[in-house]
Amino acid sequence: MTSFVQRFYILNVFIAFMLLIATKLWPESRILLKATIENGPYEVATALILLFGGIALIIKAIANKAPKNLLTLAQVSLGFLCIVGAGEEISWGQHWLQFESSDFFQQHNQQQETNLHNLMDPVLFSTLINIVIYGGFTLIPFLHWAFPNNPMSQKLQEKKLLTFMPGIRVAIFLMLANCFHGWLIPATYSDSIVLICCWLLGCCVMFRQRTRVESFDWFAMGFCIAGFVICLLVADIFKHANLQYEIRECFTAFVIVVWALGWKELDQPAIPQSDP
Repeated sequence: MTSFVQRFYILNVFIAFMLLIATKLWPESRILLKATIENGPYEVATALILLFGGIALIIKAIANKAPKNLLTLAQVSLGFLCIVGAGEEISWGQHWLQFESSDFFQQHNQQQETNLHNLMDPVLFSTLINIVIYGGFTLIPFLHWAFPNNPMSQKLQEKKLLTFMPGIRVAIFLMLANCFHGWLIPATYSDSIVLICCWLLGCCVMFRQRTRVESFDWFAMGFCIAGFVICLLVADIFKHANLQYEIRECFTAFVIVVWALGWKELDQPAIPQSDP
């Protein structure tokens, strides 16, 4: 993840925070609602990130002249998953092409749209996503970074699979993405608690290994605190409309796609660096 990409991401998170503040100060502008409506800027951006990211992953796998291995399989698999995710995000163009959902989707889909993810119970779907984000992309990377000789990391090292271990900057960036949720909505209390716990764990781990921490990582962790405060102060906005997911999904998709495009050879050093 280059310094340009990192700063580009931070800038866009900052712009989203400003949208929240502007909507809070001038609610009649409905600026955030306009940005997060169906087929609005954030939803379209998410779909484009997933689409072009998926295509790039598949091209990278095909162009790799090295013998095909697990890395190639992972790139192709995630690439196709991203492309499917792009279609799901925009309901396969249903609102643009103006076609009706079939009887099956009208009866079983939460939003009567032509997509698969809304067939699942929303609480279960969100729980599974949170387990992946907070577990696989936040807790485990921090623990691996601080304690590279733990049994799980040792096993991954033996199998030469550490290229698939996100760096702590990926974890921090995903915590920033997850600032954008309804902090004071009862259904998301667990999200808020887990997010704060992940941040506290990250701070403890980084302080313990402070000689290895880059200044940008401390800045990003501080930016998380700013995000927590801002989103708490404007939490009532998220109670009025389902605005949280479009922003969060867009930033999450961006971080994961950029992380995956950075996969290299399967053999990685035992002691990970802070940069993903």
